[in-house]
Amino acid sequence: MTDLNIQYTTTDDGAGIAYAAVGRGYTVVRMSAIVGSFLTYWRDPVFGAIGRRTSDYYEVVQYDGRGWGLSQRDAADFSMEARLKDLDAVVRATGRRRLALYGDEWSVPVGVAYAVQNPGTVRHLILDGGFARAADVAPWAQLKPLVELCRTNWELGSKILADVAHPTRAADDTTAQRLRNIFKECISGESMAEWFAEAYKMDVTDLLPQLRIPTLIFHRRGDQVVRFALGQELAARVPNARFVPSRAWTPRHRRSNFRNSFR
Repeated sequence: MTDLNIQYTTTDDGAGIAYAAVGRGYTVVRMSAIVGSFLTYWRDPVFGAIGRRTSDYYEVVQYDGRGWGLSQRDAADFSMEARLKDLDAVVRATGRRRLALYGDEWSVPVGVAYAVQNPGTVRHLILDGGFARAADVAPWAQLKPLVELCRTNWELGSKILADVAHPTRAADDTTAQRLRNIFKECISGESMAEWFAEAYKMDVTDLLPQLRIPTLIFHRRGDQVVRFALGQELAARVPNARFVPSRAWTPRHRRSNFRNSFR
C-alpha cells in the first residue's frame, strides 16, 4: 500500500492544516466527512478503499480540519467559515488552478459553499451521501444527548457514535471498534461536541441553484444516517446534476462514475 507524504499549510487565520497528495492526474480534493485523520482512514482496509482506488487515476488530496487528526489540535473554531478556510488553504497549497472536490455526508455543505465561491477553480463537484441542511438529518432534540455525552463521557460517547456513524447502522463489531478507535485517537470529546454543534448550523439550500459546474451526486438506498430522500432533494436543486442511486457502498462503482464525470 502506498503511504502518504504528509505536509502542512496555514490558513489565513493561522491554523496549521495537515494534508497529503497521492496519485497522478487531475486533482481531486477529498474533504473530511466526520472527524477522523485521513492517515488513519487511508490505512484502513475498508474506509480507505475509495481514496486508494481513485488515486490509480487521479491525484487525490486529503486533509484534516483544524482541531482534529494531524492538524492543529488546539484550534477550537469549527464554524462553516473556519471549515472553508481550512479547505481554501489546502486548495491553495496544491497549486492547481483547476480541480474537483469530493465530499461526503457532513462535508457536502462545505463543498457546495466553496464551489459557489470559487467557480473558476472548482470545475467538478462530487457529493456522496449528503444533504443541504444539517437540521434535516436529525432533530436537534435527538442529536443533543449524543453531543452532550461526547462532552461528558467520551469513552461511552465514542462507542455510541461509532455504532450510529456507519451508513447501514449495521456495522459488525470489528468495524464499529475501528471507528471508535479512529474517533478517540483523532479528537477530544469536548471538541467533538463543539464540532457537531457547529455542523448542525450548516444550511446551503439557497446556494444550490447557483452551482454551474458538473455535479455528480451519489446516495445509497437505505442509508440510515442521511436519508436517501435528502440526496434526491439535493440533486433536484442543483442545475443539471447527475444523480446515481446505489444499493451498497461500492468503491468500484464510484470509481467508474468518477472517471465518467470528468470526461
